[in-house]
Amino acid sequence: NVGREFLRLLMIHFHRQHSFHKIFNKNTVKLSYSCTKNISSIISGHNKMVTKKPDPVERECNCRDRELCPLDNKCLTENIIYEAEITSHPDEVKKDYRGLCSTTFKARLGVHNQHINHRAHRKKCELAKYAWQLKESGKTFSITWRMLKKVQGRLVGGACRLCTTEKLFIIEHPDKNRLLNSNCIQKCRHTDKYTLSGLKGNRTRNALLDTMD
Repeated sequence: NVGREFLRLLMIHFHRQHSFHKIFNKNTVKLSYSCTKNISSIISGHNKMVTKKPDPVERECNCRDRELCPLDNKCLTENIIYEAEITSHPDEVKKDYRGLCSTTFKARLGVHNQHINHRAHRKKCELAKYAWQLKESGKTFSITWRMLKKVQGRLVGGACRLCTTEKLFIIEHPDKNRLLNSNCIQKCRHTDKYTLSGLKGNRTRNALLDTMD
């Protein structure tokens, strides 16, 4: 009788004079048996798994005119490394900018457009700085965007895979004179989101982390 033997040992080692007797006694300690699932519950769980509806396919683009999508019909993709090629006119000089976004690319593009269109934000990133230099010199420009890589997973061993991948693509750019942000390798801005202090902090501050380069 396992239950009787257990209670007997409990009374021996936590007797009435023991300092822990109020915590460990036959009225406070309960004994129960653990057993595996029965056949009915196993079959029921298997049936639920088999008949579960597949997750809906995530939308990759919500542009009204898909031919005008800035990222080849993948503007809603998150956690990517992207490249912007800015071409000045009429001299046709090309410059590159490599960045990342933990939000959707369309949300990040909106921030870039704000920096480029409003003088108050002209110094927020290297792409905006160069665009304003072209504007002030009387030149026009066009920008094309492309996705370099989608990053699976965010944190690996305490390191942010997204920021690490961005640094790798910046370092591996073949022409540092053409890359606008070749010297802008900064500390990761995303790990704070996963700390206790980050969870207790202001959500608005976390949402603005991706607007800074």
